[in-house]
Amino acid sequence: MKTISDYVHSKGLKFGLYTSVGTTTCRGDPGSYGYFKQDADLFASWELDYVKMDWCGSNCNENGHEEFSKDLNATGRHIVLELCRGTYQSESKWGYAPQYAQLWRASGDHHDDWNSTLSETRSIVGKSSWSGPYGWAYLDMIMTGGQGCKGQSSEVARHCPGQTNNEYRTEFSIYAISGSPILIGTDVRNFTEIMKELIINPEILAVNQDEKAVPGDQYKVCGGKAEVWARKLSNGKIAVAIPNYGSSTTTIEVCFADLFGSSAKTMAVRDLWNKKDLGNFQTSYSVAVNEHDTVFVTLTPQ
Repeated sequence: MKTISDYVHSKGLKFGLYTSVGTTTCRGDPGSYGYFKQDADLFASWELDYVKMDWCGSNCNENGHEEFSKDLNATGRHIVLELCRGTYQSESKWGYAPQYAQLWRASGDHHDDWNSTLSETRSIVGKSSWSGPYGWAYLDMIMTGGQGCKGQSSEVARHCPGQTNNEYRTEFSIYAISGSPILIGTDVRNFTEIMKELIINPEILAVNQDEKAVPGDQYKVCGGKAEVWARKLSNGKIAVAIPNYGSSTTTIEVCFADLFGSSAKTMAVRDLWNKKDLGNFQTSYSVAVNEHDTVFVTLTPQ
């Protein structure tokens, strides 16, 4: 494993592995229960950068999360710990998770379909302020482009997308504006056009990576006529994701006062997906959004 770790690091990448806090993993392999210190020391000797700890097998409990976290720290190696489910999910401010880990699953498993994307979105509504530097709610691996094909060869990168490009745009928008860590769950050896548009868009990634900004959350705007996701950025702008969950193109209005307060008047609007300035708008901004699609803009007070 150390040889594999060295190879991954030689490519400028990070290396991570998976275990479970219980006696077995979710597919029945041995978990870390009863061997937390032994596994932590072994992972550090392999120079891991990341450990995902699942919640499967028997004896799953908070104490296991606490013990394994302390054992990782005791190795002296900087290793990111992801908690994948646990009792913290039903607790205010994610319970104990921020004490022990750098990210934690806020939701169930994410799959490459629209209903799963909506479920991931709903899991963090009203909880944005619970995350911050060194501790982030996580929406599971992102499926942008397609999670893969059944029975495919490892020699050829194929995606078999389960969502439309519009739906992938909505998926990536919510992940970005909510501050969720973005781990790509698709084959990166073959970037499709939609993957290029979304995953490596520098302006969208800048919104996601603004660690000084409270993560974005859902807001009702214009008297409750629409729901948008907004994040007040550290540079004074507001990033706004405008999703259309409906089945036909709809014009959606964003009233500035709902995001900036009653003094909001003129805003410069920039389209981040298309990297284009749209001009100045008074009081509100309206845009036609295709079905299951999301328009992503920044608003800058003038």
